[in-house]
Amino acid sequence: MTNLWVSAEVELADGACLAEAESELKKLVAVTLEEPGCIQFEIRQEIGKPECFILWECWVDAEALQAHYDAPHTLAYFAKNLTKIDSVQKLEPLGVSERVAA
Repeated sequence: MTNLWVSAEVELADGACLAEAESELKKLVAVTLEEPGCIQFEIRQEIGKPECFILWECWVDAEALQAHYDAPHTLAYFAKNLTKIDSVQKLEPLGVSERVAA
């Protein structure tokens, strides 16, 4: 079975406070990493455009991702209207990369 990878672009919602969004996104990372089925959940902030964020996620399957969307902490985050989703890409590997020790 192949894991489900997700890349999402989000940005600060109109009128939202950047500091609050950053704080709440950090909290979202911490609780999401504890979810069953979550392999990876990272949020990066764009250099030079701090109002833009990229989420990198890996889930065991689509059901785990759906459970994340339905989780109380995710719904609570969305209810704050701090960010808006620009795009979501669900990805599968094209090839496997392997690092070789030097």
